[in-house]
Amino acid sequence: MRFHSLSVALLTLSLAFVGGTAHAQSEEAQAAIERLAPLVGTSRVTGVRHGPNGATDLAASEAEGRIILGGHILREDTQIEQQPGDLITLQTQFSFDQFRNLYRIAVVDDDFGLMDIYEGRFISDTLLVATNLRSDTHFPLEDGRAMHFQLRWDFSELVVHFDVLLTVDGGANWRPFFELEYAHGGSAE
Repeated sequence: MRFHSLSVALLTLSLAFVGGTAHAQSEEAQAAIERLAPLVGTSRVTGVRHGPNGATDLAASEAEGRIILGGHILREDTQIEQQPGDLITLQTQFSFDQFRNLYRIAVVDDDFGLMDIYEGRFISDTLLVATNLRSDTHFPLEDGRAMHFQLRWDFSELVVHFDVLLTVDGGANWRPFFELEYAHGGSAE
């Protein structure tokens, strides 16, 4: 009986400690998501797509970002017309792994339906950089090479600059794929 009472007391103390730690960790994850606040709301998205024949202007589109799941996830829905008549819908979810001190970003589209998983960090106060190299959720090319991507969000201005770079050599060389700007209703264009 004494052993049972001692076990219950230790279990209660352990749960109280873990609960307090989990709450602090939850607050850390929520604060990390709040750093992405410039993506919340409706944005006008403009930019260019780089291809073999150079850069092509994209038709203006919209992105809608909102914080969900108790402040732990930023979800963004974006539609981009890659070429006239070729509309792609992207869903992006940002989370923060407080145990590894990094952002994890899941991106899926309605074109291929493949979910890319990116991991990255702020490399300065305003620049978040993530790649899918570690997760190896690459796009397979017909010649057998793997196309990986690097995502870069620059929050240094009212207009958020979002660049997608690609590599076909495991990250040794990166080249531009998309250069986008996210402007909210009152932002300068």
